[in-house]
Amino acid sequence: MKKLIALIVGVLVVVSALAAGIGTGGSGVGGFPASPRFTGVTVTGTSTLGVMNASGASRVGGIDPFNAQFTVRLDGASAREFGIYNNSSAYAETLAYWQTETAPGTGWNFLTLRAAGGSEQVGIRGDGRIAANSLGFFTAASQIVPGATSISLRNNANNADNLLITDAGLVTVRNTVASTKACATGFTRVMPNYCRSTTLLTFAWADATACTARATGLGLPADAKLVNLQIQWRALSNNAIGLRTNNILFYSDAGCTVLANLSSFSAREQVAVVAGTTLGEVYTDHLVPLAATDTLRTVQANAGGNGNADVTNANVNGYYD
Repeated sequence: MKKLIALIVGVLVVVSALAAGIGTGGSGVGGFPASPRFTGVTVTGTSTLGVMNASGASRVGGIDPFNAQFTVRLDGASAREFGIYNNSSAYAETLAYWQTETAPGTGWNFLTLRAAGGSEQVGIRGDGRIAANSLGFFTAASQIVPGATSISLRNNANNADNLLITDAGLVTVRNTVASTKACATGFTRVMPNYCRSTTLLTFAWADATACTARATGLGLPADAKLVNLQIQWRALSNNAIGLRTNNILFYSDAGCTVLANLSSFSAREQVAVVAGTTLGEVYTDHLVPLAATDTLRTVQANAGGNGNADVTNANVNGYYD
């Protein structure tokens, strides 16, 4: 008889003070065959539905989980709930739980998904907000796809963009960006990608006209990209009137073919001065790319000395990573 009823019932309507309980058995559930199903269940007033139990590959009331041909409507002026439980039928073992708002516009319709033991894993509110302790992705190369214009991380009051990323990839940050990445010994981080020296860090410099690799020996890390370099120039007399000059070309590659920066100093010997006398001295600052870990590549116009300018000191004031 139950099988016959299931074949002809399309929608089950439960009215006030009427309870419908569906047991187990038969080829489906509650004696119902597996293929016929309810197309809808309407609950009004204080009516209740009994527990629907399923085991094995059986369908609840003939529900086809792949075609989703079953709906539950929750009516009433006060809150209404609908839950899916495991076989303990206890709230602590709720797998999924829906609840409606007490009045239109209160915005707390929500869906709650729980793990075994009742701990809430994720909740979706009626206003679209998601409540979760953490949000994880199982795919190794996961993606978050935004709307056509942008995606933002808002503050809790929902009145400001803490982080805004446009569809074109432009990023706007509301406040200061900080980094906790450690710097090399003798440096401290003062900006997200800049480490400043905490003491005077000088390395040896021998004037050379050929393409020269200059290791600072200061332990700059492999991910250091640019060095804040300070050069101390000195021009020496040659006991004759003339211009005493020199320059350094900085390169970003080992073969000294990609020019990245330059430094130059000139001083004029107005009257003949005893050779080797300092005519002038100056410091110049440069952002110089590293051609290799802790290594600069340079070419100089001359080797300095009497009648020319040369480098007396080179200091690393910081680096960008």
